[in-house]
Amino acid sequence: MKRVQRIAGRSGVRALRLVLIVQDDLRTAQAITALLPEGFRPLVARSVAEAQEAVDAGLRPDAAVVDALLPDGDGLDVVRSLRASDSAAPALLMTSLLSRTLVNDAQALRAELVCKPDYQGNLRLFFERLGDAVDHRPARSPAFEDVVEELALTRRERDVVWLSLNGVPRGRLAEVMGISENTIKKLVRSLLDKTHQSSLSEALWHVLLHVERRSA
Repeated sequence: MKRVQRIAGRSGVRALRLVLIVQDDLRTAQAITALLPEGFRPLVARSVAEAQEAVDAGLRPDAAVVDALLPDGDGLDVVRSLRASDSAAPALLMTSLLSRTLVNDAQALRAELVCKPDYQGNLRLFFERLGDAVDHRPARSPAFEDVVEELALTRRERDVVWLSLNGVPRGRLAEVMGISENTIKKLVRSLLDKTHQSSLSEALWHVLLHVERRSA
């Protein structure tokens, strides 16, 4: 899958804007999600382990909003994992217990800090800066759009492809897309039928090979 994602990056396919939200409190996670600008999609992890699983699967978010204190560890470890994966994505750490160590460690990881519970204003500014930066990224390649049209993929099937190429694990697609798991299964089956493949990974590989050939 990681090889597929690397090729996707070279092919100009990565155009989806993802924000990794690492927060164990559901209400806070929902409040953060509500502040996301149009065009951004959240991937919520409830622990360091969940976030690490996503990063290990190849997730490369456009930004991360991370609680500094999580049930199974330190939110700084999530930012460290992102940096270790060569991600320069803007990161914002949320804390209610500010300390010199946290400030110094956050600065070393090129992460911003905001104090709870009055974080909404700073979070909005963080997302505004993110939107300005991401808007300058190249658009999806014409070759990719041609392949999507050739395969007659629906909008949701195309979303499955984009999300998967951006590292969203198969088990989290329903959450990110805001639809049921049964709908995801139907979309994947349709995608497999249209690409004549037997697994989602093979379908993604099929799409990208066609994109590469058109781009050559």
